[in-house]
Amino acid sequence: MSYSSNSFLKPIGSDKNIKFYDNTGSLTYTVKPTFITDVIDEVNLLRVILKSSKEIKLDFINTDEPILAKSILLEQISTLLQTNDYVDNSQPVVGYTTASYSYDTFLRPLAQSDRNIKILGVDLLVKYTIDPFTINNTNVSGNLIRINLKSNRIITLEFSTSNESKLSLIRLREQIDILIQKVPLLIDKDIENYIDSKILSGPTGSQYYSFSNITSSVISGTYTVTNNDFLKTLVYTGTASINLLLSSSLTFIEGTYITLLQKSSGQITVVGSGVVISTTSDVIATTYGVNSIADILVYSVSSPEVIVSGKLRFV
Repeated sequence: MSYSSNSFLKPIGSDKNIKFYDNTGSLTYTVKPTFITDVIDEVNLLRVILKSSKEIKLDFINTDEPILAKSILLEQISTLLQTNDYVDNSQPVVGYTTASYSYDTFLRPLAQSDRNIKILGVDLLVKYTIDPFTINNTNVSGNLIRINLKSNRIITLEFSTSNESKLSLIRLREQIDILIQKVPLLIDKDIENYIDSKILSGPTGSQYYSFSNITSSVISGTYTVTNNDFLKTLVYTGTASINLLLSSSLTFIEGTYITLLQKSSGQITVVGSGVVISTTSDVIATTYGVNSIADILVYSVSSPEVIVSGKLRFV
């Protein structure tokens, strides 16, 4: 018996239960959403954990389908819980249903005229409107994203898992970068001067949040990252392309990041020594061109891994 992410669930109707269908269209399981405590994707398998400690196993043909199926199932669980009253609805449901924010919906897509970031709850209502230039830094702690503002206020976003919060931080940083690039140059310079004059307290201690021109520190086509580079924007103004080396000897802290700015024709390629460099499948870890910005996010410290995102070269 196998399942497909396109057909294993039917659209929500008048029924308050979740119904699973196999590839033949046969109904295989009917579950009340409040009975579900967790949903786990594993290779080509989706495991639905119930309060009774039993679990439903859905076998998918393709290995990438359980990830998509999980997202679809969690969305249906959330919709049912928000639109129906259940006898045991007050009981906590582990994971997704108790979280206030979801990777798929917590950011409102940017329109051409947008200058602020809109943070949406799982109810799809705007919870926060944030000017990107008021953000000092962002980091992850467990399943929480913390947005530290220049006013010393901290906005905390709760996700269902630590993995979801890390991936969500990447999306948030991408929106921040896009909005910063859209603002007129005059405002950019004012903000740059403001940031250079301020001290912030980040995960690695008190330090200047500033631009750091690395051009003169490039040796034999390589710039080697130091611990002091975290939470800074590294600017490269050279015309020859370079490698930016991350070594496993660095002190990595999950959720911290480095921003790269290619200011001239020389591209920056992120490479690792004992560090895994990850990107989305359609790009490589090389800045796209003049004025392109990229972020290096520390995703894991046990086996060091960073995720590079932003304006990157396509494969």
